[in-house]
Amino acid sequence: MSSSAPEAKALALLQAGRLEEAEAAWRAILAERPDDADALHFLGCVLARAGRTQDGLDLIDRSLRQAPRNPAFLNNRARVLADAGRLEEAVADLRRAVQGDPRFAAAFLHLGTLLGRLGRGEEALAALRRAAALDPGQPGAHAALGRLLFGARDFAGARACFERALALLPGDPDLLNNLGLALQAEGAMDAALARYREALGRRPRFPEALLNLGNALRETGDLAAAGEMYRKALAERPDFVEALVNAASAAADVGDLGAARSLFERALAIAPGSADARYGLGVVALRERRWAEGWDGYERRFATRPPQASWRELPLASLAPGDLDRVRRVAVWSEQGIGDQILFATLLPELARRGIGAVVEVDPRLREAFRRSLPGMDFVGKPAPDSAFAGCDAQLPLGSLPALFRRGADDFARQPRALLEPDRARVDEMRSRLGPGRWIGIAWRSLQKGERRAMAERKSIPLEAFGAFSRAPGVRLLDLQYGDVGEERARFHARYPGLLTRLEGLDPWSDLEGMLAAIAACERVVTSSNVTAHLAGAIGAPATVVFLHGWPPFHYWVPDEAGRSPWYPSVEVAGERSWASWDEALGALAARL
Repeated sequence: MSSSAPEAKALALLQAGRLEEAEAAWRAILAERPDDADALHFLGCVLARAGRTQDGLDLIDRSLRQAPRNPAFLNNRARVLADAGRLEEAVADLRRAVQGDPRFAAAFLHLGTLLGRLGRGEEALAALRRAAALDPGQPGAHAALGRLLFGARDFAGARACFERALALLPGDPDLLNNLGLALQAEGAMDAALARYREALGRRPRFPEALLNLGNALRETGDLAAAGEMYRKALAERPDFVEALVNAASAAADVGDLGAARSLFERALAIAPGSADARYGLGVVALRERRWAEGWDGYERRFATRPPQASWRELPLASLAPGDLDRVRRVAVWSEQGIGDQILFATLLPELARRGIGAVVEVDPRLREAFRRSLPGMDFVGKPAPDSAFAGCDAQLPLGSLPALFRRGADDFARQPRALLEPDRARVDEMRSRLGPGRWIGIAWRSLQKGERRAMAERKSIPLEAFGAFSRAPGVRLLDLQYGDVGEERARFHARYPGLLTRLEGLDPWSDLEGMLAAIAACERVVTSSNVTAHLAGAIGAPATVVFLHGWPPFHYWVPDEAGRSPWYPSVEVAGERSWASWDEALGALAARL
């Protein structure tokens, strides 16, 4: 391009965004040189930026007829096309641009960004890596590559890219925010919190960083501080749907269902298609025992961001209420953890009652117990291949059974008193090994990772609180806790020698059949909300699930009028509003014995 004063001035006006003046300047040049390729091209860029897309493209196309291989022209045309949503055409132009100039870093960056938007991850990564290699001093290339790697769940790679970009652009709030996300995903929570706070120090009115800081605080269990960050994010952007949804979830975490409902409804008014808001309203409804509304919202779990559950593609129609009289065999696949699997499996007898056969995917650790207890159904280990469901004429996620069969309070009268039958020989053997005494099986922790970790901590009971049972005559405690809790056990044994016993050879994680037998061998189970509670309820064993402040951790522990879980008739739900500490709660339960 010529470096004449009129052209330099016209280009400077375009780059400064002074579009009316830039248009006049380029038109003046064209009045003197009507076929000048540069003037045609940049006037086209001006018109496109001013919203006159087709007029702009017509001029850009005229410039390309004169210079068909000009990489810069192709790159600019791609920008106009991308802004108009014509991504595939833009990608084609960018491929021509980098073929013409294999060292055109900006075009590789643009190409990688568009390929990422199109979901073509491998191609996008290759283009962005090329851009970063060609121009390692360009922070934008490293940042774009980091965002793509983060989306691909390569959190370490994303972190490294954001750190390179920050070295080139120190203190940039957007990069600090993105680095915080990568660190949080890696589990480096303290470092993530520091990066979010640094970003907010640089840009205090930064809704995304306020949201992310709130999410991180919520993950650490600091719900009050998380709520404050959500409020600040919404003060900056009242229509910030993600902040509304997360603020609603935080309100539900502390039992403020009215606030949760209001916030979810605000989100839904702004974004009527929000699966997160509809799912959240469904969970609120389930806590309030508005069953039909709750299950309808719960069905949106596959569409939330991130998904609460992963949809499985099978070449079968989904089972609908109107199909119950015609289907003969249903593929029931599992999308949840072991506790929810057990919970929703209590509805499998509803299919059998209607003469419907099923192939049911379950955790392999419980497959034999299901086969023994429900002999009319076929049980396959999770994950099962598609071929395991051959011969089925419909499909259904296990967690969708309640939407069919538990739409009203009266429907829970059909809950089985026991779903699974423990191995009686193992029960007798364990009773013999335990010997005399009033054996109370206990489990005190829920061990979770990531964003569920804070919830797990809130509902977990310090083992030491079970020392209250030392005052109950004849009581011995049977350790049913899974996971690495050796330090807690050692401290408990030192303070309460002989009170807590473990069955040699029983692995509470891998041997769930053994857990069923051990639970059946006890007089009662006392546990936090974890898989042990579900196992006890599944065999109809007397059990008590304990929580504080009158607020159960999940909707399925909201007690019925008799103080029991509506899902498991044998499970007492104990969570007095007056219980402010675990010592107080366990002391009250021990006194009952």
